[in-house]
Amino acid sequence: MNKEGSVDMYNKGALMLHTIRNIVNNDEKWEAVFLKYCNTFKYKNIDTKDVLIFFNQNFEKDFSKIFEQYLNHITIPELQYEVKRKTIRYKWNTDVVGFDMPTKVSIADKEQWISPTTSWQEITLPVKKAKVAFFEDLFYIKVKN
Repeated sequence: MNKEGSVDMYNKGALMLHTIRNIVNNDEKWEAVFLKYCNTFKYKNIDTKDVLIFFNQNFEKDFSKIFEQYLNHITIPELQYEVKRKTIRYKWNTDVVGFDMPTKVSIADKEQWISPTTSWQEITLPVKKAKVAFFEDLFYIKVKN
C-alpha cells in the first residue's frame, strides 16, 4: 500500500485512451461511446476486463493486444521503420506477441493509415526517398528509424 510504482501509472492510461480515440478516428462516435461507458458503469466497481469488453463491443474492434501492451508492460510500442530508395519497411517492436495497431503516417506530405504488425511490412513510396513522418502526438508510441 505504501510502495510507489513508476509515474507511468498516472499518465499511461490517459495516453492509451488518447491513442484509442485516434485509432477510432471519429470523435462523434468516440464521445457517444465514452458517454455510454460513463453511464453504464457509474456507481459500479469495474476492472480492466469490463472496460476491454465494453470497448471491443462498442467500437467493433479487438483492443485486447493494445490494452495488454499498455497496461501490462512498462515499454510503449516502438514503431521501427527504414526508408530505402522507393520503399518503406515498418513493424512494431513490443512485448506482446502478435501486436497490431494501426497508425497514421505522412508520406510525401500525404496522410494515410498503415497497419503495422510485429512482422516487417513494406510499401512502395510515390517518389524515391519520399519524406516520411509519423503522428507521435496522436499515438503514445516511440518511432525508431
